[in-house]
Amino acid sequence: FNESFSTPSTALNDWDGKTPFTITCWMRSSDYSKAQGILAKMVGASLARGWYFVITSTGFGLAKAGTVGDVTTRTTTITNTNNTWYHFAFTDDGSGLATGMKLYRNRVLMTPTSTFTAFNTTATNTAELEIGTFLNSGFLEGNVCYTRVWKKEFTADDIEDDYNGGFLLENPLYPDDLAAGFKPNETAIYANTIWNARNEADATNGFGSTNNLEPSDLTTDIPT
Repeated sequence: FNESFSTPSTALNDWDGKTPFTITCWMRSSDYSKAQGILAKMVGASLARGWYFVITSTGFGLAKAGTVGDVTTRTTTITNTNNTWYHFAFTDDGSGLATGMKLYRNRVLMTPTSTFTAFNTTATNTAELEIGTFLNSGFLEGNVCYTRVWKKEFTADDIEDDYNGGFLLENPLYPDDLAAGFKPNETAIYANTIWNARNEADATNGFGSTNNLEPSDLTTDIPT
């Protein structure tokens, strides 16, 4: 609980703001009333040239930006039950428009309740990829697994396959499009199925400077 880690950026998961991408994950929180980061790739607190995918007290959503004030957000309002696993997913068509962003929970497309669009900048982001936090705040209160970033926009059928995959997700749906992610138990971090860091306490073996994950907080109680 209250733990996270980050991974150094690679050419595969660098983000230019206009490339389609998808985030998929399973998450269980002991307190969904708190704002908690699932994944983030941000340059500074202003969100300049970055994005973050978060759970809030009223739902979940994603924000992305090219420069300060140049921001697109997409959120949905839905109640999450504490200590319950959910499959969350976000897709983006790369248009820079909020209408090109979709949110799913348990494979169901959510109706957006809030959008804001002012995004028109292309600027490459090479910041670390954070899991379980955003800018070393908003820590996850619970567990997250099968968390992946893909360099393509998933279809509704792709989201369905990801939701139903269970342990089959150890073999990615589209391995050439897997930008970064991890599977449970080993807390294996890998990019493009090649980069694989197995020591969750080793800051030099694929984890960034904000790593504070402890083996004692791993769980084998995961969705299958």
